[in-house]
Amino acid sequence: MRYMQYASAIALLLASGVTHADIGLDASLAAFADSESGSSFDIDASISPRDWLTLGVGLGRSESADDRASLEGDAFRASAGVHSNRFGLRGYFRKWSDSGEFESETLGARAYLNHERFTFELIAEAVSLGVDFALTQGNRSLEVHREFDGTGFGASLSYFGARWSGYAEAVTYDYDRVLEQIITISRGPNVARFPRFQFLIDSVLTLTQGALDYHISGGVERSLGRSAILLDVLSAKDAVDGRQTHSVSAGYRYSLSRHVDFEVTLGASDTDELGSIGFGGLTLSLHR
Repeated sequence: MRYMQYASAIALLLASGVTHADIGLDASLAAFADSESGSSFDIDASISPRDWLTLGVGLGRSESADDRASLEGDAFRASAGVHSNRFGLRGYFRKWSDSGEFESETLGARAYLNHERFTFELIAEAVSLGVDFALTQGNRSLEVHREFDGTGFGASLSYFGARWSGYAEAVTYDYDRVLEQIITISRGPNVARFPRFQFLIDSVLTLTQGALDYHISGGVERSLGRSAILLDVLSAKDAVDGRQTHSVSAGYRYSLSRHVDFEVTLGASDTDELGSIGFGGLTLSLHR
């Protein structure tokens, strides 16, 4: 039911942009899969009812099919931004829920400055995560719920040229002591059921939904007229067990028309103790 409500919100946003010709509209539909049977599906849309205002909403579903822990959940995203030619501020909210056993919420803000072809951003995030698990006490099973919070701070720098573009971004996180307590409990002998959310980092399709210690990403793009070639790299570390993952991907984007683009992405990630995983996906975008 909640998933249908999110879909209705996106449908209304798209309808608003189509109905009013003077409102800018951007929408995208993306589907990805990896070699370990993980998958993700996302739809996002944004409108600009005023020159200085942009509103966005999105939903998705992602799954990490690791042999050690199968995690799947629904995602919801919303954002609002105000901007001028040189300055801007965007606030956003993200939520991911795995069947009621693990849930993460992020409330963030990005303030940015444009100078000629460069954009510099400061990033601040407040993260809240909830875990449901079961402990054994004698012959009984006790259901337990724990929540922990974190903060993230980072920055990004982007360059937009006539032929070449690129970006670099880094965000680091710090969590309260409840996370340490949860880690200790999860390794105890009386755990009957525990969602191993640290394994979300095993796939690039789900790694941002977990409790990260940091993530660093960067990329370059070469424009070729109606098409473009893209290269992206990412490195992240999990805050629960310290495992790291690194990924690289290449993409090809082609403009079918002035308003419609499609993009093909292929890549691979390497995670401690797991090895390499291949992934790929398709993205269809609409602009008007």
